[in-house]
Amino acid sequence: MSPRRAVFLINLLQDVNIVRPLAYLAREASVRPVFLLSQRFLKRDRKGLWRDEVERIAQEIGAAVHVYDAVFDAYQHLQGGNGVLIAASESDLPAHVDTHEVFRAAPASYLKVTLQHGYECVGFLQSRQHDLSHGRNVRFAADVLAGWTPLERQRSMPASERAKYLFTGATARIVLPDESPRRRIPAEALICENLHSVRFTAEGDHRDAFMEMFNGFAVAMRSADKRIALRPHPGGKRVFDLSGAGPAVLREEAPFYSLDLSSVAYGVSPPSSVVIDLLLADTPAAVWRDPAGDMDADAYAGLHSVSLPGDVLAFRRLALTSREEVLERQRRFLADRGLNKPVEAVRAAFLDLLGGARPAVRTTAAPPTWLVAADAVAATQTISFVQPFAEQTAPRIAAIGHDESWNEPAALDALWKQHRPCGLVLSRYTRSAGQALIDKARAEGVPVVFHIDDDLLAVPDSLGKAKYDYYNQPERLAALKSAMNAADVVYASTAPLAERLKQHGVVAPVIAGDIYCTVEVPDAPGPGRDAGPIIGYMGTGGHGADLDMVLPAITTLLDEFPALRFETFGTIKPPAWLAETYGERVGHHPGESNYDLFLARLGELGWSIGLAPLEDTAFNRCKADTKWVEYSRAGIAVVASDLPVYHRACADGAGWLAASTEDWTHILRALVSDANAVQTGVDKARARLKQDYTRARLADQVRRVFNAAEVARAATGDITARSDSPGRPV
Repeated sequence: MSPRRAVFLINLLQDVNIVRPLAYLAREASVRPVFLLSQRFLKRDRKGLWRDEVERIAQEIGAAVHVYDAVFDAYQHLQGGNGVLIAASESDLPAHVDTHEVFRAAPASYLKVTLQHGYECVGFLQSRQHDLSHGRNVRFAADVLAGWTPLERQRSMPASERAKYLFTGATARIVLPDESPRRRIPAEALICENLHSVRFTAEGDHRDAFMEMFNGFAVAMRSADKRIALRPHPGGKRVFDLSGAGPAVLREEAPFYSLDLSSVAYGVSPPSSVVIDLLLADTPAAVWRDPAGDMDADAYAGLHSVSLPGDVLAFRRLALTSREEVLERQRRFLADRGLNKPVEAVRAAFLDLLGGARPAVRTTAAPPTWLVAADAVAATQTISFVQPFAEQTAPRIAAIGHDESWNEPAALDALWKQHRPCGLVLSRYTRSAGQALIDKARAEGVPVVFHIDDDLLAVPDSLGKAKYDYYNQPERLAALKSAMNAADVVYASTAPLAERLKQHGVVAPVIAGDIYCTVEVPDAPGPGRDAGPIIGYMGTGGHGADLDMVLPAITTLLDEFPALRFETFGTIKPPAWLAETYGERVGHHPGESNYDLFLARLGELGWSIGLAPLEDTAFNRCKADTKWVEYSRAGIAVVASDLPVYHRACADGAGWLAASTEDWTHILRALVSDANAVQTGVDKARARLKQDYTRARLADQVRRVFNAAEVARAATGDITARSDSPGRPV
């Protein structure tokens, strides 16, 4: 038999960057590297830069280089050989036809591997603009799909392709032992563009907005006598005239792998894998979006974002003065998405593939999926469904935000084809498409659960005019109540909320949860601060009335204890008069939309005491003890309003309850004066979390709700209750 080969198909210019580390790694796996270049690759490479790179790499590793035009040409090079066939851009989309057809025709003696070629990649993880341009049903001819993140993060991968998936990590993580030193970039900042991307044109044209940002920032930097580098996308078609910029702006077109990205102070890029390259290089990076916010950048949630020249200048100041704070935020982002897979683990995964190891074939039967539809996927859906089942094999949770097209049968057919759900959850869903979703579920014979964690049928004006007006629109109230009554069961977060819904005339069976928010408790709580005690309050801007309840106690204590600080976290800010009175002793931390990042950030604030004031209203009495859970996880002692919401959580010294201004003042004074009492309360609270507020317990609770919905639907004769249902009682 002929020696094993590692054949690399090169079609797009950016393919070189993706496959290069594996070409060098092939030597370590003792396989013969071969490059097959498509004719379209040569045409795209107008300057010959990337052909020269391939030739240089081939010379260093002793690889053969061939060019193919038709599929038959490539087949001739593969015939009679064996090994692994690797492509960085392969799918059934027209742009990838040159590699897709070769994969389809390749001899069975080759293991066919498609590499994820970008963080957001068609068929793996797509933005909304990708969906509009390419659809949601991208297919591959590969045997193995090698991806950058755990499978659950690849939300755009069709069910039929998921069995092929292997979490290898990105090839950019591979460090080559004998690599030449990378060239430093002679500039303070690196600005990257991908103006050819569908992001800029699928929903309006945002290219001019990017150029306005770039030109405005360049002018400001030229005035400051600073230099920036512009990095055009390798496959882009935009020609930049920088002749008027003088030495302040330089064009940097060298391959990324030859550049030392850590040599710049910071970088800016539209949503692109360039952002991930900067993060992996530990370089502060900001994601550019259009000022109107039309461009989908949800995959980068948690990172700094910029739109206008002033935003970039503000990020520059942050990167230069608080670099470590920016980098820590970026490291959390990488860890949250699994993008920081250890280098040796990435090397080992690819060495196995190059050496001939075929990954174990997964079952093609996907785990049963419950489709969770919400107005927008936020903390509620993460807490209630995503996190409890994150470590479970079944059921799978697919949480998706509202889409206007759901009122159209074709869109619902496509949605069902993609997820093939065994059940539907409408979570706080208030749109008119709720009835269309329920009708589709009925037609498919799957049960429907309506999930709700607030009394949305009676939102009070105390939450602010915006929320009051939004939820009290007659058409929204009608859609909400109609969907609840049409569901097989309604799943309420608390027993008081369940009773309240019945009072509102909800006729569907209502099941109340025993617990709502659960967390994994770290061994050590967040770091403390040596500067003195800090009292904190976290919440949204709609909780101003709650905060007002405790301000008299806060001002009294700030007067009594000169070392005491008061801070808020979230969209709620301290009143201006409080900040003016106490200066730097009053602070605010912007919120985090990503729930995992929110928990991590809360644990880093160093608060001693966390406040959970709550007005005594019918709406608030339906709430859950979420603040107590989140504070306690972070190692923050809790003082809460003396309402049933917090009675169980704070019992036996795991928190303190206040019913009046005098209570708040007395309890807070005692805790500020006694660090041991604070620690004792924290220890008791964290012990209760570990015993009673576990994700496994919440998963069991949700399974019972799912099972009840299946039984209710079976009773109608539409479906048959299954003894092996993922919702069966535990």
